[in-house]
Amino acid sequence: GIPWTAILNADGDILATSNMPDTGENIGFPSSEKGREHFANMLRSGANRMTEDEIVGLALGEQE
Repeated sequence: GIPWTAILNADGDILATSNMPDTGENIGFPSSEKGREHFANMLRSGANRMTEDEIVGLALGEQE
């Protein structure tokens, strides 16, 4: 899928990528539920200032 994305820390180290951990497949622009869940987990890995509601709203399109 396109795009390929990565979440980096302040030092430039990769915290998460858009490749699924089980298959290595790129989620691209996540449209499946599994892809959106992975995107939410990507955000959680590096989003120090985002609330869980913000992550869910952005990644899953809903509010908890």
